[in-house]
Amino acid sequence: AEMEATGGTIHEVKFDDKQAIVGLDADGNFYWDGQPCSTNFMMEQLRQTCITDPGKRIRIDMDRHTPFGRFVEVMDACQFYNLTNIGIRTYDENYNRE
Repeated sequence: AEMEATGGTIHEVKFDDKQAIVGLDADGNFYWDGQPCSTNFMMEQLRQTCITDPGKRIRIDMDRHTPFGRFVEVMDACQFYNLTNIGIRTYDENYNRE
């Protein structure tokens, strides 16, 4: 589970087994289920998903400042591995700042 710090307290974020979460931050870094990862690791996880659970929901969480090319990389990989159950959630990393 991911640890998320907000206002000095740490909350454990529970992950939904029914979906995998690919994160993209404003600098274009990748995350898999909340953990920083390389492009190759993310690709390998998508490949594994296409073998073990091709209908699994893939949720792409991206900062609104994420370089668009990084988003395209994820979408291309999903398409390549025939993963079509995709949701996209955008956020602004300044949104929760005081």
